[in-house]
Parts: sequence; structure tokens; C-alpha cells
Amino acid sequence: MNDPFSNLNCIDLDGLQPVFDELVGLEKDAGREWVGDRRHVRRTDKAVMLDARRLQNAVEHIGRLPEPGEAFHLVTAKRYSLWHVVKSVLHFAAPETIAYLGIATLGFSKTNLDELLVEIDIGRIGKVDFLFSVYFKSNERESCERLAHELTTRGQRVVAMLTHAKVLLLELTDGRSYVVESSANLRSCSSIEQIVLIHDVDLLDFHRQWIDEIMRAKK
Repeated sequence: MNDPFSNLNCIDLDGLQPVFDELVGLEKDAGREWVGDRRHVRRTDKAVMLDARRLQNAVEHIGRLPEPGEAFHLVTAKRYSLWHVVKSVLHFAAPETIAYLGIATLGFSKTNLDELLVEIDIGRIGKVDFLFSVYFKSNERESCERLAHELTTRGQRVVAMLTHAKVLLLELTDGRSYVVESSANLRSCSSIEQIVLIHDVDLLDFHRQWIDEIMRAKK
């Protein structure tokens, strides 16, 4: 019996070119600019499980800020975006503000960017590191150029690279440190999303270190 696959042509995977210009040269080694695998071990003293599918907004859902060592595990669908978690932290922490906001996201919305700029300009958010995906940059070039211009002219740091991380770091002016690890990006979404809000200074320092190394390497 003849082999039905004997006449099929093989595709040279090494010869394939990236769809987006920004990815030329990165396709074979996406981790070349990566600073190395990291691991953080955290003992959770308390965990709070919450479900927001029928609640009206992030403030009602979160209810309060976690105590040190406490983690809130949240599930939501279309009720609020990841940006509203930042707004909720500001709400509960008032009159304290955010001294440092670290953002790692695949993409972002124009509305969330506008609100971030307002919070920076009125002094409720201080230093910002913004890490987002080069794939998003390829599809939303105008928005990303505006992001880079608006943040860098305000003295903030912005980097686009091959990343799929979704992390928020919120260091308050009174020293409290909150980390958000989530499936959500910094934009609205119709999908069910999970969000973990953690009060943990060591975890914030863990994430802040690798983000800072990327920011410094890209200067």
C-alpha cells in the first residue's frame, strides 16, 4: 500500500516570518530579553472566597481591603474591569494614595488609560511602571503611541514586549502593599475573570523586582 503522506510537502518552521513587524528577530527566542524564571512561596494565613457575578460593582464586591497575609479570591463576569480594582483600593485607602503602581497587562482600553492619567495628574497615583504586550501594540498602534507619549512625558516608564502577564502592584503612601494577580487585562471583557487581591509586601517586592529589571534593560 502506498503511503498517502509520502507526497506531502514539509513546512520549514524556521523559515516562517512573524505577522507583525515588531516581532521580527524575536520569534525564535522570546525569552532572550527575559531576566530569568522566578519563584515566590507565600504562606496564606487567611483566604476569602467571593463571587461577584450578581453584584453591582467592584467596591461592593471587594467590601474592604485585605489585612496583612490575607488574600481575597474573586470571580466576576462583566460587572467591572481590572482597572476598577485600582479605583476600589483608592476608595478604601482614602485619604492615603498610591505611591507606586506597577502594571503588567496584555492590553488596555482608552477609557482606562484616560482614567489612569487623571489619577496621576491629580496626585492620587505617583510612580507608574507600565508593561504591555507587543502583540497589542501591533494591533492598536495609535493607542500605544499615545500611552507611551502620555506616560513618559509624566516621567513614568513604559515597555512593550512579549508578555502575557496580568499583575497589578499597589504600594500605598502609608506603606501598605497590595498585589493583584488576575486573568483579566486592563480593559473591559465579557468573559468570566478571576482576580486575587493580596496584602503582602514580600509578594509586591517579588513582582516589582522583575518588572524593574525589564524596565531598566529597555531604557
